Amino acid sequence: MKTHATPTQQNTRRSAASSQTIQHHIIQRVNNESLRDTTDPAISALKVRTVLILEQLKQGGEDWKGKWGEKAKKKAREKTQQILNNEKGESIESQVVKKIWSQLSTEEKIQVCTEAAKTAGKAVTTLLGELSLPESSSSSSKKKSKSKKSSSSDSIVGDALLSGMEGISNLSSNDLKTMYKALKKKREFDKKVEEIKDEITDKVGLGSERAGEFVGEMRDEHDFEKLINELLPEFDAASKKFRALKKTIEDNDDNSRYTDEIAVLHNALEHILGPRIAFIYNGQINAKARLDYPKLCEHHIKEINSASRDNGMLSFLKANNGNKGDSSVPIAQEKAASALKRVVHKSWSKVTYFWSTPSGVTKLRKIGRGMEASDYLTTAKALAKDFGDGGSNRDQKVTQPFYTALADVNVTNKSSLNTATEAFKTAESGLS
Repeated sequence: MKTHATPTQQNTRRSAASSQTIQHHIIQRVNNESLRDTTDPAISALKVRTVLILEQLKQGGEDWKGKWGEKAKKKAREKTQQILNNEKGESIESQVVKKIWSQLSTEEKIQVCTEAAKTAGKAVTTLLGELSLPESSSSSSKKKSKSKKSSSSDSIVGDALLSGMEGISNLSSNDLKTMYKALKKKREFDKKVEEIKDEITDKVGLGSERAGEFVGEMRDEHDFEKLINELLPEFDAASKKFRALKKTIEDNDDNSRYTDEIAVLHNALEHILGPRIAFIYNGQINAKARLDYPKLCEHHIKEINSASRDNGMLSFLKANNGNKGDSSVPIAQEKAASALKRVVHKSWSKVTYFWSTPSGVTKLRKIGRGMEASDYLTTAKALAKDFGDGGSNRDQKVTQPFYTALADVNVTNKSSLNTATEAFKTAESGLS
């Protein structure tokens, strides 16, 4: 016999169902919550490791093409007058006078010649006399000189000078320099003289600028490809670590806890339009992409630093369900390992003889850069114990404290790791 629930029982059931629904929405059910004690510190450390790699990649977009091109152009401009004066051919003063002459009115030409005639040769005086003639007289004189082939050299010079640029071209180098000084003395001409001078030197500088840009672009490409190849093991190791952690999280049904962090790490380490693009092409990306690469890395650094955990959960649950485990030591290990790799793989030529590398540093360079931070530090520490004082008298100021810091570091102690990190950074600065 079928019985019907009383109104009170029905209300009780509805209340219980409602309570279960609310609990279902606010309680995150995972297969094994204790895994968070290891997953949380691992994710935090991976974020730090990725940021440290991206910080190094940011240095790969140096615009040597632009810098060297501009530097070469500036140097060429500064040396142009000296070069022109030391070589066979026209001085820069001669070129300026010839270029500006056609832009002057007859009255302005007379002013310049009047000033120059005080110290210049006979040709300038002749030019002044011809310029001072009335236009009709000048014309008839010119026609007369054409109909009667005079043997007088002064007449020939005068006719040549009246022809404008041809006349100026026949002046001696000394006369042209005198004309240049005369132009500079006239305030109204001074600005024009400088403009034309700049135009001439720019032409010389342009060739040097292009040469500088070519050499700079070659260095841009070389340095960038070298950086990408050097950091490839570290980048790939971080990417591999990310995939392993992501699988652990998915297998534990804990995705919602790490939504933000997984998204930003995927974009930074896996997405083909992220920083990985440079590794896909072995650093051989076009010039624009190379120059934009630092901005790309900076964007992903900001994204990683702003990513939060427990995304989408209620605030009171976030407080009770926050980070598990201690992330401070793994993070300190990542920072120490990154600082150590930078100093080990930097050039030591500044503090050694004949661009050599200290033997201890050479041994450290053989350690795989893709190792986990703790393993990398442990391996390096074991090697450093046998280095002793190491190095020559010249590099001991850098190598001795560096080796000592590495040999003494406690790879499981945050304070010791931070101290070692600072020592590694000090050593690196000594190589710059």
